[in-house]
Amino acid sequence: MERHGVKVFLCGPQGVGKTYSLRTLLDPSLDLKVAAVFTEPSPQNVLREYLNHERFYWTYLPPYAPDWSTLIDVGKKLNLLTPADLQKMKGVDQASSTQLLDFLKLCNDFVDAKGRRVGDISQLGTDWVFVVDSLTGLNRMARALVVGAKPVLSQPDWGVAMDNLQRIIDTLAVALKCHLVITAHIEYVLDEMAGNVAKFVIHTLGRKLGPVLGVNFDEIILARREGDKFFWSTADPKMDLRSSHLPLSNNLQPSFVTLIQAWRGANAR
Repeated sequence: MERHGVKVFLCGPQGVGKTYSLRTLLDPSLDLKVAAVFTEPSPQNVLREYLNHERFYWTYLPPYAPDWSTLIDVGKKLNLLTPADLQKMKGVDQASSTQLLDFLKLCNDFVDAKGRRVGDISQLGTDWVFVVDSLTGLNRMARALVVGAKPVLSQPDWGVAMDNLQRIIDTLAVALKCHLVITAHIEYVLDEMAGNVAKFVIHTLGRKLGPVLGVNFDEIILARREGDKFFWSTADPKMDLRSSHLPLSNNLQPSFVTLIQAWRGANAR
């Protein structure tokens, strides 16, 4: 059986060090090459001292942002139409909202910001890690691909966008031979099965997709902060976490070194 890399969802609210922890993938002891797609401008601030690292292949792909004329047009419709009429509208400015296709093209033939070609990420081995920072940007791209700047989505609109996003995440988790890290924000939901207990889930499109989006991942880790100290958790009861290679703990050091080394140890047997 062909060996596949570890697949990781690193989750948490803003400001808990998710992006900053990516620097540990470049630790000399791991000797990994990193291909990263950033959907937020954070690497230029948080990771600026690592952007020229020879093993760091990165690019920035922001989600769809409508221009002023589109915003004015949508604003006029919001002023004149009922929510029911808005929901029946066709997509708005969809010719400009194809950033998710650009992401898929990157996966098929990755070229970084410096013009260095990595190629098809599905052909990379376990000496590579593919990073998406973050899922929130992909959420917006998936929505925009279906409806553009349409302000009120119908149930079919939501269903199509959610199904497409899940298909992409499943392909990344199942088809890639290299390691995979996707960062994600979280949100509170009421778990009806547990008596309406509030729990964290991955923030994505709709309420039903978040709890199942990580089904094909080896690790679902919660990043957290206490004052000026940062930790990873694999044991927080407020979220359905998963740990295949890390110990169960609320106070893990926020580093991929231990995780990758544990994976290598397990696969060396």
